[in-house]
Amino acid sequence: MIENILELSLPQEDADMSFKATLFYYYRMMANVVIDAKGADDYRIEMLTKLAIASIPGEEYREEMEKYMNGIIDEKLAEMNSPSTDETNRIRVDACMKAMGCVSDYLDKFEGLTHRLEVNLE
Repeated sequence: MIENILELSLPQEDADMSFKATLFYYYRMMANVVIDAKGADDYRIEMLTKLAIASIPGEEYREEMEKYMNGIIDEKLAEMNSPSTDETNRIRVDACMKAMGCVSDYLDKFEGLTHRLEVNLE
């Protein structure tokens, strides 16, 4: 440990276990849907992503995540010249996976899995 640095092994925030369990449940459901999907046009992937986003408290954060997901879709579609339905669906699935990554980041604030929190005591 570096002198004058106090490492905090705590999450940034705290939440009720049921909230965390709900988000973990969505991840398990998403994995099952992805494994079971018949193709990129399976609407359950997008619906489950939106459900996970909707479960997060804080309207601003939800709006930011939705905007991020839709921005990925719009950006990728703009890069393509007349994308096929299959290509469009794959872009939507990719955006959903990235949005679920944002849900993971949000959840990590409460679990503290990837953060090394330190305080400089000088």
